[in-house]
Amino acid sequence: MAMATGTSWMLTGLALGGASGFTPGPLCTLVISQTLKHGAREGVKISCSPLITDAPVILLALFALSRLAHLDLVLSVLSLAGALFIFSMAYENLTYKAKELEVQESEPHSLKKGIMASALSPYPYLFWMGVGSPFLVGAFTQGPAQVLTFILSFYVAVFLAKMCIITATVKAKPFLSGQGYVYCIRSLGVIIGTFGLKILWTGITGITGLSGLSVFTRWAGHG
Repeated sequence: MAMATGTSWMLTGLALGGASGFTPGPLCTLVISQTLKHGAREGVKISCSPLITDAPVILLALFALSRLAHLDLVLSVLSLAGALFIFSMAYENLTYKAKELEVQESEPHSLKKGIMASALSPYPYLFWMGVGSPFLVGAFTQGPAQVLTFILSFYVAVFLAKMCIITATVKAKPFLSGQGYVYCIRSLGVIIGTFGLKILWTGITGITGLSGLSVFTRWAGHG
């Protein structure tokens, strides 16, 4: 029975993590962008960032869910800070020039960018409060081993999903050359900027009280 229960939580984590890993979002777009500009290794670094940031995110999300009375305001401020960072990433892509194809670029700092994108985004917090926490609570009622199985399976699936995205990006890169490559990078900048606007809007609406927490949960995900 214990083995069956463990298998059930493993499959649940794999399914939820796979869906989350493929969900479009700022982190997913950043994985593609860094892979195109700096290679698969930098995309992998971005993919690893949730493994660093999400442990405290899970704890903070569960704490906030049970203790904080003004959760909207906390998430709103976080969203505004995250939007500014996402906009800086979008600007970097939008101003990408053809000469950068021939000149060695500065250090990509992919892991740092990934950590900041994950830590300043409201999405992981909302995901673990709105989607992940019921699974965590359910697993915990069956023992710590089930919680560990669920979390490990979830992040294995997230990482594998990002690896699929990186592989597809690397295979597509040879078909992009010259100005077409630059346009692709700039297009990713537009997409990143769109996510920034979305995060900015949720922050503004949360602070002004237009829609409250319902606005945030609409965008919950792990991108």
